Amino acid sequence: MRLATVPFCLASLATARFTPHSTSETVHLEKLDTRQAHNLGTLEQNADGSMPPFNYEKLHLTSAEVRALQKKLSRTFGRKWSHYWNLFSFSPIDVTQDHNSPVDYTLAGPDNCKPFPGDAAWPSFWEWQALNLVTSGALIKPVPQAHVCYSNNTGSVDETACETVSENWHGQYWQNSQDDPIEMLSPLYQGMSCQPPSEFNSTVGAFDNEGLCTQGGYPSYVVDVRTVAQMQLAINFARNKGIRLVVKNTGHDFSGKSGGAGSLSLWTHHLKETAFVKHYKSANYSGPAFKAGAGIQGFEIYKAISSYGLTTLGGECPTVSPTGGWIMGGGHAPASGIWGMGADHALAFEVVTADGRLVTASNDHNPDLFWALRGGGGLTFGVVSSVLFRVHEDVPVISASWTFGTSANVTKEAVYAGLKSWFAFFPRGADNEIYAYFNIFNVAGSVTLTMAPFFAMNKTLTQAQEILQPWLDDVKSLGVPVEPEWQSFDGFYPAYNGSFPVEDVINSGVVTASRLFPRENFMNGTQLFEDTFDSITDNLDAGMAVIGYNMAPTLERGGYQNTSVSQAWRDSIGYMITGVVTNMSMPADYLVEQRRNFTNGPMQRWRELTPGSGAYLNEADRMEPNFQYSFWGTKYPSLLRVKQHYDPFNLFYATTGVASEFFEVRSIDNYPDENGRLCVNPDPKLYYPESSSSSTGDTMNEMEFWAAVPEQPVPRRAHKKSRAGCRACKARKVKCDERRPLCLNYERHFTNISACDYDEKEATLRPKCSAASRQVGIAFSESSGLSNKPNATFSRIPQAVAPGRLDPFDARSESQAPDYTVDSLMHHYLHNFAARCFPFYATRQLVTMWWHFVRADELLFHVMLLVSGLDQDALRRTGQSIETRQMLDRCLNLLSTHIRDPIASTTDHTLVAVASLAAVEHGRADMRALHSHLAGLKNLIKMRGGLEAIRSTNPLAANVIYWYTVVSMGEPQLLDITFGDFNRPLHWQSSDRHSKVLTHNAAWTDLRDYGVDTEVTLLLSKVQGYSIGFMAALDHGSSKEALQLLSRVCSIVDELLQQQTTRGSDLREPGLAQSCRIASCLHLFTPMSGYFPDPTLMLHALVRDLKASLTRLLHAKSSHAHLLLWLLAVGGVTAHSMPERSWFVGHLSVIVTDLNIRTWEDMRDHLVALALHDKFCDINSFALWQEVEQKLDMTTQGP
Repeated sequence: MRLATVPFCLASLATARFTPHSTSETVHLEKLDTRQAHNLGTLEQNADGSMPPFNYEKLHLTSAEVRALQKKLSRTFGRKWSHYWNLFSFSPIDVTQDHNSPVDYTLAGPDNCKPFPGDAAWPSFWEWQALNLVTSGALIKPVPQAHVCYSNNTGSVDETACETVSENWHGQYWQNSQDDPIEMLSPLYQGMSCQPPSEFNSTVGAFDNEGLCTQGGYPSYVVDVRTVAQMQLAINFARNKGIRLVVKNTGHDFSGKSGGAGSLSLWTHHLKETAFVKHYKSANYSGPAFKAGAGIQGFEIYKAISSYGLTTLGGECPTVSPTGGWIMGGGHAPASGIWGMGADHALAFEVVTADGRLVTASNDHNPDLFWALRGGGGLTFGVVSSVLFRVHEDVPVISASWTFGTSANVTKEAVYAGLKSWFAFFPRGADNEIYAYFNIFNVAGSVTLTMAPFFAMNKTLTQAQEILQPWLDDVKSLGVPVEPEWQSFDGFYPAYNGSFPVEDVINSGVVTASRLFPRENFMNGTQLFEDTFDSITDNLDAGMAVIGYNMAPTLERGGYQNTSVSQAWRDSIGYMITGVVTNMSMPADYLVEQRRNFTNGPMQRWRELTPGSGAYLNEADRMEPNFQYSFWGTKYPSLLRVKQHYDPFNLFYATTGVASEFFEVRSIDNYPDENGRLCVNPDPKLYYPESSSSSTGDTMNEMEFWAAVPEQPVPRRAHKKSRAGCRACKARKVKCDERRPLCLNYERHFTNISACDYDEKEATLRPKCSAASRQVGIAFSESSGLSNKPNATFSRIPQAVAPGRLDPFDARSESQAPDYTVDSLMHHYLHNFAARCFPFYATRQLVTMWWHFVRADELLFHVMLLVSGLDQDALRRTGQSIETRQMLDRCLNLLSTHIRDPIASTTDHTLVAVASLAAVEHGRADMRALHSHLAGLKNLIKMRGGLEAIRSTNPLAANVIYWYTVVSMGEPQLLDITFGDFNRPLHWQSSDRHSKVLTHNAAWTDLRDYGVDTEVTLLLSKVQGYSIGFMAALDHGSSKEALQLLSRVCSIVDELLQQQTTRGSDLREPGLAQSCRIASCLHLFTPMSGYFPDPTLMLHALVRDLKASLTRLLHAKSSHAHLLLWLLAVGGVTAHSMPERSWFVGHLSVIVTDLNIRTWEDMRDHLVALALHDKFCDINSFALWQEVEQKLDMTTQGP
């Protein structure tokens, strides 16, 4: 397994590409083909759907086999040796099964660090010998390659060997051909402790080695893995001894993650079996596949698979392993422009998890682990043994290369104009499935762009030339001569071999970072494009190189796969890398300051130009701010949950990997490298969501909604019985559904709540459970009268528990029936306590959304029940009831669990729960507990960046927290937000309902002419009928009929939200069907938002989705201006923040001008044609029109 790759081959942190070189000096794949994949063969899928193991995978261990071996060894050698055999025991926790094991942040070494050589807890000599024994002599005590150049004051220097190492240190394939167990291509992050003297032998500065060769950040021991059994034994050894474990395959990692001081390393480079699977069938794929070992490299697999007339995705560098950190980090490839990301192609992983067991991760087995491995990063969730991935029929390829730059006849200004034209070409290249890979250098004022190559897959020469010709014409008019050298190839492998050279390795200290740029940054004629281009040329003028890619690995091109790859990849069409050269002889303070200036200077500018985007985790800055969001976006909280489930031991650590924020390497160099102890970080920088102006995918910013993020599995949790089903399920002859559980024998996060989970100390209070508790649901009662008054709050709509969803407190005999039910407690809370916490009319609208918000988290749910129970106890003056005491005990236990969790402790729900408990203590007159809760709450809010930061993503939570603290203490406690801010009306609250019903029927079927798919059109026609009937029923006082129609509208909204964007839409109008679908959902909430359980967060997400979708339509210069008018009006009316509303108003003013709309009556006529009811046109849109008029400086006219 390899942790990361470089885009330019054998390049250690921006290697040869940061030093201009002649293409005549390149070495192609023939120089590497002397080493081919081992045991190339074929495999057939087993009858049960599994894949046969490779030969080295057959040699694996089970926990039962290890226990039997330990008993045998103890009988043979005596019990006094049993300690050594126990070093290799499997964990009693099977991480693939449901467990409630807490994550362990207690390390075995001093100062809460992993044991280090010299520590008492470091394995003894005989323990290392035991590991060597059980692995059949696979243990290596490694030394750096350049040790032959140093005497270390004890011996002589091997001059001949040193000369060979020095001469080849930058060799084009020396580094990777040596098969060295510890050398890496990023020695800067190893500590520069043993480089050839001709390369680096400083006796001053941060990396002063006093003329000696030391181990530095290299591992202390290595297991040369040739079988899975060896891998398992080493993992068990490292876990049981608590030492640091790392993995190295080829050592291409940008950040030096394949090493680590004081570590045991697994070297997987020799697991090179490959096999072709002619037909593989699963629930999500049917077709040919290829299985490859963890040590296979790109040049090996490309050639092997080409013999079958097939191809697949791999790194741009031929020596990178496609089955290691490349695919686990997402993996961009020369074929990304046509087939998406490498992670999109994984069908299954064979992986050894932290408990030592070999498991399969696929859509059918451990799907959450499978999801995490497809983009969540290497050395995080397990050690991969092999990967099964889908393949493609080979296609012809057209490749081109060119160079242009300053010369006697071409000025720097002309070259910059040519560069600007090239970046403006990016949207055209991305739309035509191009992969363009280039570098730009500024050497002594001479600027040169080298294209290597322009890669057009599944294109003819004529097609490729037509794609590029507009740019060639443009640069020619600018006076910049460009003469592409075109090549045609019959298949991918010869094209790859003939287009991508193997380049030199530059081992000098180069610091690099990357950024993904969405389409908006390259739309010519916009200020954003000008600013983006200026940032690139400023880097060039400062002497930095720029490595660039033009590609669009969208979800559609990847086959709509469910992976953990960041949405930033799917939205990007440009990927850039830049870097600075480090003088490694300088002191650490200087080097760190230089790093910070780079990270917070040019890279910060790129981040500001691409809000909400990200970076590529395999090719990124070790000091990347908020790396969690940069690398994974809003999927990070889900990845952290999977990490905590599959590695509760914190065995696996990778710098800037998932959960790495809780640890730190305390480098002896005082530099961010791997040369030091791995310890618990006392001040972790936690994940926080960032705003995005372009994201079309991960729109839910709050981490507590991690389970609702699209493209992720529902994680399994705490099933108390076997996977075959619990006793209750078996008795009912029902197979346990782990994705939608029906009983609490399986506790699904945020959904099920058990009344029987109290501690033993409260056994006397625990009710006798006569049946399994079920999901808590809510439904409107048909017998309830729906108020016809404007702004009817939720408290005016009586609630009933939905059929089949019983109260968690009613699971007892009738003689023990509780006084309180969930329905009665929540109803009491909404009527009484919640109203007291929202004293102003505008803020009391929050009560409308409260029920759904509370049900989203178990702790918050129980706190609200507790608040209501205490309030009712006080009103009855009966003291605490049994139910209330149970709820209090449950709340405190849950709170304790949440606070111990580094992530859960700072979620919005936990903060609201703590604020609510403070109010509880206020009601109980326990001021000591009240002040304790408030002090803790302030600390947690401080970690989140203040209440203002919380409000930016979740205004409901911020309002609740603010008012709870005001109610508890009588005055504001959180001063980063003023009192008046919370008194203002909220933009998303519902407005007065208009009773007039639209009689004009909109012709929704006509939308098919605009590229809207038929399924959406049919749904919209149903919505029209139901919504008109709903309004009419309200006018006639028929509440029951109105509720039935409303229920149908809700169902249609759900269908629309789940509807996939049509793939058959007119390509000239990208996003048209998506925009209509989103706008329709938003439109439904306009007259009825007061009657939906909780539209707030949904509206917020939909408005952002609509904005992103419309951005594409506007950039594409859509010809359907009247439809754009309606879409922009819907977004403007429902936008809940002024910046978003201003965006819609600005674009709406342009459309209004194009359509020559001068009055409100003209505007209204256009909107009526597509509106569902005239209320939209009469009230909300008129307010929007007034803003448009103001922007256009028109004369305001009344309706």
